[in-house]
Amino acid sequence: MLASQINPHFLYNTLEMIRMKAILNKDPEVAKIVKMLSKMMRSALERTDRPVPITDEIVLMHYYLEIQTLRFGEKFSYQLEVEDAVEDYYIFPLLIQPIVENAIIHGLEPKEEQGFIKVTMEEEDKYIQVEVKDNGVGIPKESLSEIRERLNDEEYYSDGNRIGLHNVHQRLRLYYGEKYGIEMDSIEGLGNDDPNNT
Repeated sequence: MLASQINPHFLYNTLEMIRMKAILNKDPEVAKIVKMLSKMMRSALERTDRPVPITDEIVLMHYYLEIQTLRFGEKFSYQLEVEDAVEDYYIFPLLIQPIVENAIIHGLEPKEEQGFIKVTMEEEDKYIQVEVKDNGVGIPKESLSEIRERLNDEEYYSDGNRIGLHNVHQRLRLYYGEKYGIEMDSIEGLGNDDPNNT
């Protein structure tokens, strides 16, 4: 317990020190990255598994996507479209960001051309539909079938790959019911440069 109290405190102080040094050295880009990273980490460490305002999750996702924009430069862009009605909802924390992260790691990092992600959140019959689209390399048909099977396998134990998606899917089903969760679709090699056609 003591270690879990000291380590985050040490981490926040260290990140703040790096941010201040970046400001003193007139490097606003590094200061901006460190500030966003610090806010993301503080939020993740303070989370309990209780619903939070979806606006909090949107802010964290914005920070995450901004960090990725700074990381990849002109090779990455994103759109975040949130319907006004969605902002009144509460959701369990860390349900959306792992899906976005998965799209970047598996879809966009292997891609040589410019990558983009579009995240849309809409209200549909008093529920929220979140759609994450990317123009990445795509998933082979056999792999997609395996991933879909693993998502629904409650006994599945990951060796580190796809643990985020499996965790999110199982949490959604546990808290909201079996008709909710992640649906995945992909066509290998279909990614292109039109953000409206991903």
